[in-house]
Amino acid sequence: DRIDKRVLEMFDDGFVAEVKQLITNGYGLNDKALLSTGYKEIAQMLINKEYSISDCISMVQLAHRKYAKRQITWFEGQNRGYDLV
Repeated sequence: DRIDKRVLEMFDDGFVAEVKQLITNGYGLNDKALLSTGYKEIAQMLINKEYSISDCISMVQLAHRKYAKRQITWFEGQNRGYDLV
């Protein structure tokens, strides 16, 4: 729930406008600036018009949840040659 709420706050705080500005400045879908979580989904929505804003929000929320899960899995991992303090 916290991730979903945070993503909604990001959209309310101008996330789409930020990505629009990057596109206006010449960044494209293959530039590193638009490959990050959230940026990629918004850029695809704006450039390719592949889905609606509500679908985009859902996709960004899912992408952030998956990223958080990967982090948890990494830090809880066993026998990876590192110690958690």
